[in-house]
Amino acid sequence: GLKDEDYLYLGKRKTLIPKARVFTNFFKSLIKCQKTLDCMFDEDVKFMYDNLEGFGEDCALDGKLLDSYAKTDNKKSTDDENKKDYRRDNEATWTCKTYNFADGTKKSKWHYGYESHILCDANYGLPIWHREETASVSEQKVANEMIEDLDKNKKYVLDKMKNFLADAGYDDGKRNALLKDKYDINPLVD
Repeated sequence: GLKDEDYLYLGKRKTLIPKARVFTNFFKSLIKCQKTLDCMFDEDVKFMYDNLEGFGEDCALDGKLLDSYAKTDNKKSTDDENKKDYRRDNEATWTCKTYNFADGTKKSKWHYGYESHILCDANYGLPIWHREETASVSEQKVANEMIEDLDKNKKYVLDKMKNFLADAGYDDGKRNALLKDKYDINPLVD
């Protein structure tokens, strides 16, 4: 029983697209399950450490900018969970990303949103740890905080790690020295 008004037309094609409230309700449900999702992720990572040969020895850290296409301004902003409009984005920030090309040219592009920083096993390509921040938070700061978090909450990750690979955005001399001196991890920053 879908009615014709449940469909949207993209050109001549009739397509079923959920209404905005469906996405809002799904997002609210995900927020309620965050602790469970985090626990599931942690259990999967522990399983990989226990069952995959060499897992976690070579780790790579990189970030991905996630653009928000929501409006940047919310005049109806509220702290009341029942009245929040989840179709607006009150937390995203702006950042400028500079891309360097092999021929020596550069291109800058502005992004409004977030950045997901993911530490993964470089050989298996599987995630170990992640952190999401607003786009304007520096990669060096996030990497330092991730190392601190791992030291406090997941020491086994640092104990097994032999090589830490990252791009130049994560370069930090003090952290590189800390990785080498305290954890005997080779920092390989490009």
